[in-house]
Amino acid sequence: MTPEPAETSGELANGTGRSRSAGLVEIPGGLQAATGLKKIHRLLVDDIGGQTVWARRVEAAIEDLGTTRRYRIGVLGDDLAGPKDVVSALLQDPLADSEQSRTALLRRHEDSTRDRLVIGFRDRPGLQNDSLGLPASWLQASRSELVELRASVAATELVSEVLATDAAVIVLDPFRLLQAGNLSTVLSPLLNHIDAMFIVNGPLPAGASEEDIEASLRTQLSDHGYHRLPEVSFVRADLALKSFDALAVALAGTERRDAAFNVFQQDFLGSGIGPVQKAMVPRPPADFQSETATRTGRLALNIVDDVIRHDLTTIKMVGQTVIELERDASAAASRARHLSVSSRGIEGGIVEGGVRHAVLTSKSSLENTLRGRLSWLGLVGRARVDDVASELGDKIQREFGAGLERQLVFESGQLNQLQSQLSAETDTTIRRLSSKSLRSEGGVTHPFSSPLLLNHLSSLSLSVHPFDPSTLVDPIRIRRRQLIQQAVPRLQLSAQRGFLGTYSVAATGIFVSWAAYVEPLSLLSSETALGCGTLSVAASLVLGQSLWKRAERKFWKDFDRIVEMLQHDLQTGFSAALASRLLAKPKAAADGLAKLRNRRETRLHQLQRRVDALRQRLHPAP
Repeated sequence: MTPEPAETSGELANGTGRSRSAGLVEIPGGLQAATGLKKIHRLLVDDIGGQTVWARRVEAAIEDLGTTRRYRIGVLGDDLAGPKDVVSALLQDPLADSEQSRTALLRRHEDSTRDRLVIGFRDRPGLQNDSLGLPASWLQASRSELVELRASVAATELVSEVLATDAAVIVLDPFRLLQAGNLSTVLSPLLNHIDAMFIVNGPLPAGASEEDIEASLRTQLSDHGYHRLPEVSFVRADLALKSFDALAVALAGTERRDAAFNVFQQDFLGSGIGPVQKAMVPRPPADFQSETATRTGRLALNIVDDVIRHDLTTIKMVGQTVIELERDASAAASRARHLSVSSRGIEGGIVEGGVRHAVLTSKSSLENTLRGRLSWLGLVGRARVDDVASELGDKIQREFGAGLERQLVFESGQLNQLQSQLSAETDTTIRRLSSKSLRSEGGVTHPFSSPLLLNHLSSLSLSVHPFDPSTLVDPIRIRRRQLIQQAVPRLQLSAQRGFLGTYSVAATGIFVSWAAYVEPLSLLSSETALGCGTLSVAASLVLGQSLWKRAERKFWKDFDRIVEMLQHDLQTGFSAALASRLLAKPKAAADGLAKLRNRRETRLHQLQRRVDALRQRLHPAP
């Protein structure tokens, strides 16, 4: 099937050059292409995000499949290369053109700053909006329309316009070739996907041949990744226009007719416009319109592939970030444990700086007190056994774990500083992952930016209490209170019992000795009775001493048990503080990123399968 015949003047005046009665069914491959493009558009909008330009391009391709149209050839080039002159020379036919038609063609850009002009066949010349109708023989014979594109517009817009054409004619000057303006920037991503013809317009540099210029162009194209053999034509549009002016003079029948014919023949042949007119006549396939649309779809899928590859690379980076967060948290925990007094010590031994070593001073002080003021003889001699609880309790309150408590207060300050540092590092990492991504025109956020995770971490920062002086010392206060409220009262009770037992034994011995001495018994002599009384007093003191020693042993057993529990409590409390305060935020960040990474990776693999399926729905690339 060949392209549709020439449109009527009313159709071209609408600026589209399309038959409004045609639909998708009349375009070969149009229904299948439109279905695939709609899915690609939904994928770009709903799943990728930020690709607004490509979404608009795919949407334009879908709209283009709505009605049949002629084969569309885009013409672009730097202003110095003269693409407008090439189009003027291509479309002129002095033997058939009327003066009105010729004037409309040559003056089409006067007082105009348009970036795009569609030139199509029409019985009568006329310019309306961005469309020019001409009864040009080349347009009629080729069944095509030309789309002049201004190369100086924004690269994004120019790429969109080029993609909307079925083929492209790239006009170059022989000096700069592709290095003119932003031409190479625009064409680099498109060269291998469009049907392109290169026209070198203008006189060649001195000493350079067409072969030299073509070789330079091939080198430049190769540098931009163009892998096909370029179709290159050379033309002098200025000579062609001059020759057409001369022919018009000759046909007007002036006295200089012969000279004008000679100028026409010489300049027309020298311009090379004839071979270019033949070379530019397209031979489009029947499904050229759907193929142009699917070409846009394939390029959009390539962009999606790039996004997926970018995000998969980001997944690896996020995995490394998770490892770094966990490693930093582990290093901080190891450092904290190394600094902690609760972690120092060995099983069954005393290590300097450990809990046992820290309470050794208070234990020695208590031992001195029990050997001094609170020794059994001292208690009996002063008859102040009721002072055991108060004196020992006050001493324990003042001295038990006092040095250890000071160490833990200092340690809490260090942990608070470490907590702040680790929290700041976590915030920095999360902000880095929430920065703007460079992978799309829309400046979308990083694919691993999670407002939910950020909100959770912010809430966690407010709910996690910082380390304060009382964070780690509660076990000391609890065990100190236990020692005062349990062990000391038992020792006090033992002292009272021992005191009563001592005095009871002594009093009983003295009384029995006295009773045995006096009448009516008179069993003992005075010396014997005195000796028995003295012996009973001594025995009572020995008994009391024995009971007091036993009570002391129980006290020290309670003391050591409480110290052992204190060490366990400090270790447990320290570990709990690390987990709930120091490591809470980095662990939550690492866990959140890990879950986000796994979900994103699964989604990307699903997305890649959808992209592959969509690519299969489109026509295979040429």
